[in-house]
Amino acid sequence: MSDFSLEATVFRALTLDGKGGLAMSGNKDAASFMRRDTPNWIHLRADNEACREWLENASLLHPVAVQALLSEETRPRTLCRGSRLLITLRGVNTNIATGVADLISLRCWSDGEQLVTSYLRALDCTDEQGQLLEQGEGAKDVPSLLVALIEGVIDTLHDPIAHLEDHIIGFEEALLESTQQDWRAELSALRKDIVAIRRYLPPQREAIDRLIASTLPWIDDNHRVALRETNDRLSRLIEQLDEIRERASLAQEELLARLSEDTSRRSYVFAVVATLFLPLGFLTGLLGINVGGMPGVDDASAFWWVVGTCVALGAALLIAFRVNRWL
Repeated sequence: MSDFSLEATVFRALTLDGKGGLAMSGNKDAASFMRRDTPNWIHLRADNEACREWLENASLLHPVAVQALLSEETRPRTLCRGSRLLITLRGVNTNIATGVADLISLRCWSDGEQLVTSYLRALDCTDEQGQLLEQGEGAKDVPSLLVALIEGVIDTLHDPIAHLEDHIIGFEEALLESTQQDWRAELSALRKDIVAIRRYLPPQREAIDRLIASTLPWIDDNHRVALRETNDRLSRLIEQLDEIRERASLAQEELLARLSEDTSRRSYVFAVVATLFLPLGFLTGLLGINVGGMPGVDDASAFWWVVGTCVALGAALLIAFRVNRWL
């Protein structure tokens, strides 16, 4: 595997050779790349001051495009003006330490000949496309490269959503095995991850739909077919995520029902015990008052008569509970 990395520097300019490889690659003289009549890909870090200055002063891009490429907070969207395209997408950060719900953005501007992408945190799909170009197996033109990047962003969603599905399957198996562990915190965290991922996916599907429906002259039928296939995969992922959300909700409801049932069972046992000992406590309390005239004070067998009465009364209460099916 090549050690080529777009994220090794804050700025990278690539010229495609039209055969799947690179005719030129550099980290400087960005303005000359934009002015060449060749297919170029410029990839830069949005929070770098030099990149910001280049976009604002030397990139020849419209201020709206510059603002979108530099924005810190983004949502998936597509904006077309003439032959120019601005599209923002969200992919999952594959750094495991950050969690599956961490979605990071890729901002793209293109006119069919030039492609400018910006990032705050790197997505693997950009490095993958750079490596393919270096090996001579990449996109042959800018439209194909843009489509490949969109496909790569959507592909980052597969493994995290599969991980969420495995997670909910584990919860369901634990519930079927009647595991007594309280999974409420874990289920709540899982549902938060689902919400955090899903909030960006329908807008992303809409953004790709708008790109498919656009009249951009450099997006041909083959590109639209590939984008439709990508959007179909995204739709299936959204449906899969909705199913996981419903299963998580049902699992949490089942868990809460079992916890409530356990609490009710314990409360019922306490109520039965209290009911059994209430008349016995009343009887022993009555016989324990220190007043004259208490029966059996001078009778040596009186204690055992009281004990027998308590046992008989307890047995009668148990029989009454059984007859009424309270036990």
